[in-house]
Amino acid sequence: MSAKRKGLAILCVLLLVVATLWVGTAAAQKGGTVKIGGLWPLSGGASTIGTEERDGMQYAIDEINNAGGIKALGGAKLVAVFADTQSKPDVAVSQADRLLGKEKVAMLLGAYRSADTFPVTDVAERYGIPMLSQGAVKNEITERHYKNVFRINNKAAYDVNEMTTSLELFAKEKKLQVKTIGFVYDSSDWGADTAKIMREYAKKAGWNEVLVEPVTSGQTDMSPIILKIKRANPDVLFVALYTPEHILFNKVYAANKINPKFGLWSVGAGSEDPAFYKAVPNSMTEYMFVQDDWDTGGPARAAWIGKLGKACKDKYGYAMGTYWAQGYSAAYVAKEIFEKAASTDPAALRKAASGIDITSGPALVLGYQRIKFDENGQDTFAHGTISQRQGGKRIVLWPDKNKTPGADVILPIPDWANRKPVAGYADY
Repeated sequence: MSAKRKGLAILCVLLLVVATLWVGTAAAQKGGTVKIGGLWPLSGGASTIGTEERDGMQYAIDEINNAGGIKALGGAKLVAVFADTQSKPDVAVSQADRLLGKEKVAMLLGAYRSADTFPVTDVAERYGIPMLSQGAVKNEITERHYKNVFRINNKAAYDVNEMTTSLELFAKEKKLQVKTIGFVYDSSDWGADTAKIMREYAKKAGWNEVLVEPVTSGQTDMSPIILKIKRANPDVLFVALYTPEHILFNKVYAANKINPKFGLWSVGAGSEDPAFYKAVPNSMTEYMFVQDDWDTGGPARAAWIGKLGKACKDKYGYAMGTYWAQGYSAAYVAKEIFEKAASTDPAALRKAASGIDITSGPALVLGYQRIKFDENGQDTFAHGTISQRQGGKRIVLWPDKNKTPGADVILPIPDWANRKPVAGYADY
């Protein structure tokens, strides 16, 4: 055989081997799986919230797999690998390192608390693996020009803007004026960042700051803070607390009949947790304003969201709220990225995440009209709603497109002696 023929024969064999390998790889991919990490606080102070995030994420993954998996990957099924931050930054970092280094997840979702999420983004950036930040609002999470970090939800500046915008609107509607304000906030990254931004805004608005009180996670005595609130007597009181502290705060607040003219304004977190409403009687949350990181009126307006809410209640025994919806949305955003990338290669996933533009589908369960990340990885279309508890129910007042039909803000807040009794406990 001539050298030329030998060369052709070798080339044919090589092509056959490559084709065989390609077919084998495609077949494996078609019946294969893709690991996706879920890093949430499943124990510690934020455990009820983290559990809801995990449940929503897993429910969405089950839906995705039952609908045929990731089509662009030949129907590959998503497999969630969950880890517990224990509501501790150092544990969050070690668990992120395990998920990315040992478990080899293709993407990381989490980690709710800003104090945990902020250092975890360093781990994701070091590994070069895309992370979908869900729940955490610390501004700097998407302000360090990281290439692998993408945040779906609001950042703290958005939360503050929504609260101050709606507060000023309500005051104008009722011909009232805000003069003095107070702050009670969790001392971790989330609370401190939110209070800092809120205080900066208040100074520009000409509001006189009369109270600034940080709360340590696990604090069991709110009486000293309540006494300070009584003495300061602010027109409006902003609080940023996780579930255990929020439950305790509302009970002591109500027992002492604290009554700011513009009421109690909660920056979400504990007041977005169904567990909070199961622990605090309706009478102790009446007239409270809540900034939610999702459209709380969505289940009533959109049939598919209402159906999803029923499924959540039937399966898990609690009402669908912000956190279950956040976990659910994050899983569907991950699906869109895998579909667009048609790969599990980190560089391809990063490029796909940078270019997604979701304008319909399950990922928008949070009430957003769009999910699209800017050059810093922030979804600038994220927004929440402002609601007020009225008659033991959550009434959405802002923005107008999410407003409960016929709703009107109740201001000034009635004195405790003039309030109508509101019995029972709320579902959410």
